[in-house]
Amino acid sequence: MYRKANFWLIVLAVLFLATLYFHLRFADSRGVHFLFFAVESALVATLADWYAVSALFTRPLGIKWHTDLLGRNRANLTKGIVGMVESELLPKATLLSHVRDIHFVNIGMEWLESHLAANKTTVGEKVWVALRQLLLSLDIDKSSAFIEQKLKEALKSANVSSLAGEAIRWSTREGHLDRLLDHLVGFARERLHGTHTRSAIRDLLESERRKYVNKGNFFKRQAKKFMESMAEKTGVLDLDDAADALYREIVELVKSLEDRNHDLRLLVKDALERIGDDLQSGMTLSTGEINPIRRAVDEWKNDAIHRVSFQPVISQLLNAFIAYMNRDEPIKYWDRELRTSDIKAWTIDFVNRYWDRFRQDEMKKDALNQYARQLIVHVVEKEYHRIGQIVHKTLESFTDERLKQLVKDKVGEDLQAIRLNGAVVGAIIGCVLFLVLHFVYDPILQLLGNG
Repeated sequence: MYRKANFWLIVLAVLFLATLYFHLRFADSRGVHFLFFAVESALVATLADWYAVSALFTRPLGIKWHTDLLGRNRANLTKGIVGMVESELLPKATLLSHVRDIHFVNIGMEWLESHLAANKTTVGEKVWVALRQLLLSLDIDKSSAFIEQKLKEALKSANVSSLAGEAIRWSTREGHLDRLLDHLVGFARERLHGTHTRSAIRDLLESERRKYVNKGNFFKRQAKKFMESMAEKTGVLDLDDAADALYREIVELVKSLEDRNHDLRLLVKDALERIGDDLQSGMTLSTGEINPIRRAVDEWKNDAIHRVSFQPVISQLLNAFIAYMNRDEPIKYWDRELRTSDIKAWTIDFVNRYWDRFRQDEMKKDALNQYARQLIVHVVEKEYHRIGQIVHKTLESFTDERLKQLVKDKVGEDLQAIRLNGAVVGAIIGCVLFLVLHFVYDPILQLLGNG
């Protein structure tokens, strides 16, 4: 369009020179005079429009007065655009009204479901992939430090004693304590097999014998050694027989403890239940003071928070869990096995079932959308000024040439069209003026002159 406008400017200049020649040669010809008047007016209008349009971007003919308007008034232009965006194009009230009309949850769910349908997958599978990627991308040191910080904060405010009491009561009520005791009894039974346990008992008895004999003054030690020697000779003291007898008693005790109704097991369970009750209540019924066990637990908790670093343990757990997630080897706990595929299947099933329930629960969706809407409204009200800052910063980053080129790209065609329209309008005005002058003004003058 720019070349086209310049082309017609040159054409009008040539036509003006041609009509000027004919006007001078045929001065009495009204037709030539009419054509000259029209071309002259069109050329003047076109030159004026060319100057006006060029003055926006450059200094036409080297004139500095009120030219290069975009470059000279850049600050005011930027300020005006920012004000227009904030007050007219995107005012805060209009933006907030549109935000309040949008159901963000439905839009998000529609997008997610279309995305899942296109990829032939489920929400649970997407969540599982995201969780695995999150685990693999974890910075172990930073993550373990963050978890330790949050853990200690939670422990400071948590009532560990009450939780411990509830855990003890729950484990007893659900039979977990019996299973734990079963494992301990089984472990003890396995350790009793073989000769190492009997040898350990024999060594313990021998150690105690030596301590007893060597205890006291010289005369007592000598008397004890004499009595020991007599007992061994008469067969009264036989450490091997004593070790065998004690070993058999221990074996019988461990075997009897397999019975869940054994008095010792019932005594342990009853003691733990009382401890759980005391930890949960925190007060003794008789004195109304803090239970010593609870006080000890709280003191231990506070001391552990300040002195113990959980980060190495957390790092090892994270590394072990990540390594486990990368292979499908079973982890045995009690009488069960757990594989990565089991965790994956459970996670996917849990997420999919929850997603299906959530899709059908309009109250939850509306509640979540209300929360999202409040959050976005809060962000808009607090950060709305950033819109103007972004527009201002973006415009400031443009060079003068880039800014001018941006304006030319957007309205350059219309500006050049103004030049073409100016030629047409100028020609029409020239024709009208010629007709008025020769057919209205001149006859009037002649009548006045004759009169």
